[in-house]
Amino acid sequence: MFRRQPLSRKVTVALLVALSFVCCSISCKRNAAEYGSVEVFDLSSAFLDKHMRIPVNLPSDYLLGGQYAILYFIPYGGGGAGLVTQMTNSDAATVGVLRERISEPLIIVGVPHDGSFLLDSTPPHEAIMSTSGIRLSTGLYESYFLGEVIPQVERRYDLHPTAASRYIGGYSLGGYAALRIGLTHPELFSRIGAHSPTLFVDSLPDKIAAQFMYPTEKLRAQRDPLLLPLEKEALARTRVYIDTGAFDINRQACELMHRRLTDAGVVSELHILNGSHGLAYWQTHMPEYVEFYTSASVSMP
Repeated sequence: MFRRQPLSRKVTVALLVALSFVCCSISCKRNAAEYGSVEVFDLSSAFLDKHMRIPVNLPSDYLLGGQYAILYFIPYGGGGAGLVTQMTNSDAATVGVLRERISEPLIIVGVPHDGSFLLDSTPPHEAIMSTSGIRLSTGLYESYFLGEVIPQVERRYDLHPTAASRYIGGYSLGGYAALRIGLTHPELFSRIGAHSPTLFVDSLPDKIAAQFMYPTEKLRAQRDPLLLPLEKEALARTRVYIDTGAFDINRQACELMHRRLTDAGVVSELHILNGSHGLAYWQTHMPEYVEFYTSASVSMP
C-alpha cells in the first residue's frame, strides 16, 4: 500500500522542478546570446613602460592550438578595448552573424591605444587633450602593437596564423590606425576594415588632433593613408572594406581612398551606410563588418 505524500511536499517538489527548468531555460538563453567567452590578460609593455589590459573574445568551441582566424579590432578615440569584445560577445545581431559563420571561427582582440592613433611618437611627452575631448597619448604605440600585442596574444592562445588568417580593423580613430598599419604591413594582414576612419582630404577639423597626427608634411606623407605608396604586388592578397555614413564629414576622403586602392589594383569595397558618426553607428553596422571578416576567402589575382 502506497503512503500518500503530504500536499506540501508535492508542491515543494513541483516548485523545485519548475524552478530548475526556468533556471535551465535562462542559462540556455544567456549562452545562446553569447559568442563564446571573454578573457582579459595583463600585458607588461616594455615599449610603453606600463601595463595594458588586453580583452580577447574566444569562440565557444575554442581549443588550445586549434585553427582560427584572428581579428585585431581598434576602438574609437574615447572607447576602451573592452567595448570591442563586449559588442562581439553580447550584441545579438553581431553574435548571430558570428554563430552563422561558425565554420570560420574567429578570435577577436580588442586593442587598447590610449588615444595614440597607434602611432610611434618619441616619448616622453605628456598626453594632451584634443579639441573634441579625446586624450591623446604619445609613445611607441605602433611598436607595442606589432611587437608585443600580436606575438603575446598568439603565443598565449597557441595560434599560428599566416597573413591569410590575420585581420585588422577599427572604428573612427581605430579605422584610421587599421588602414595605415594594414597597408604598410601586408605581410601581416590580409583583411583591413576601415570603419568610418579618421581620414580627411585636407586638414582634420580638430586642429589639435591634426597637429598630433601630422606635425610636419614629411610625417603626414608617412602616416596619412591617402598619401601612402600603394604597391600592387605587395598588396595583391589584401582585401579592404571602407565604410562611412552618408552625411559623415569623412565621406569624401573615404571615397578618394577607395579610388586610390582600386586604381592601384587592390581589392577594395566602399559602403556608404545610414547613420552618423558615433557609437550607435558602429554598433548598428558591426554585424556587417563581421560578415566581411568571416566571409570565405576569395581568389586573388
